[in-house]
Amino acid sequence: MLWFCGGDEVVLLFKFVAVAFFCIVLECNVCISVLNSKSKIQHSKSKFYHLFPKFIFSKNMLKTVVKISKVNNLSDARYCAGMGVDLLGFSMDEIPVEKFREMRGWLAGVQIVGETNSTDVDAIREMVENFQPDYIQVASFEVLESLKALGLPLILRVDFATDNLPALFQSTAALVDTFLVESSDDFAHLDQATVNLLDAWAFKYPILVGFGITESNVNEVLEQVPAKGVALSGGQEIRPGYSEMDDLMNVLEVLETED
Repeated sequence: MLWFCGGDEVVLLFKFVAVAFFCIVLECNVCISVLNSKSKIQHSKSKFYHLFPKFIFSKNMLKTVVKISKVNNLSDARYCAGMGVDLLGFSMDEIPVEKFREMRGWLAGVQIVGETNSTDVDAIREMVENFQPDYIQVASFEVLESLKALGLPLILRVDFATDNLPALFQSTAALVDTFLVESSDDFAHLDQATVNLLDAWAFKYPILVGFGITESNVNEVLEQVPAKGVALSGGQEIRPGYSEMDDLMNVLEVLETED
C-alpha cells in the first residue's frame, strides 16, 4: 500500500527493508562459517565478530558442559561463545585488565572463569575485584578456604600425573564447585585404565576432563565417564583474527546437538 505513503516515507521504508535484508544475509554467513568450522578460511571470518552487535549471532547447543581455558583474543572468545561453550577461562595473571574488559563487553551467554596460578590470597582478591569473573579457578588447594568468602564458585585445577587425587578430592570437595583434571604429562592419553579411574571419580565428584580429549574419542569418553563436562585449551593467536585452534574446533563440532 505504498500509495498511502509520501516520498520520504517510501525512502525510509526501503532503507528499513535493505537493513533487514543485510542482517539476514549476515546471519546466514555466520551460520555457514560455524558449520564449516574445519576450514581456516571460514574461521578467519570470526575476526569480524567484534564489528557487529551481539544480538546478531545465535548460540548453538552442545551435548555437555565445555570450558575453554587460556582464551586470549576476541575472535576465539566470540567463536566459542557462539558454538555454545559454557565457560570461557581468561588468565588473570597474564591478560591486562583493560584488554579483558574490552573482550568481555562483546560476549553474551557465557560464564567467565578468572584463572590464576597465584597462591597469594590478597593478590587473587584484587584480581577478582578487577576482573569480576563468574567463577574463580585456582591451582592450589591451600587458598580455597580463604577464597570461599568471596561467594563465587571455585574451580580447582588438579594434575592427574602428579597429584594424589583421591585424597585431594575428598579433602576439598566441600569447598570446590568443580575439579578441572588436567595432566602435566605431555604424553598422557585416555586409555581404558585412565577412563576407569575418571569414571570412579566422576561418579562422586564434579569433574571436567581436561586432557586427552579429541574429536575421535570425546563421545566415547562421555558415554563411559559421568563427568560434568570437558575442558579444552584456546589456541595461540598468530596475528589479529587468526589462531591455531583446529583441534578445539573439531571437538566442538562433534559435540554439537542435532537440533
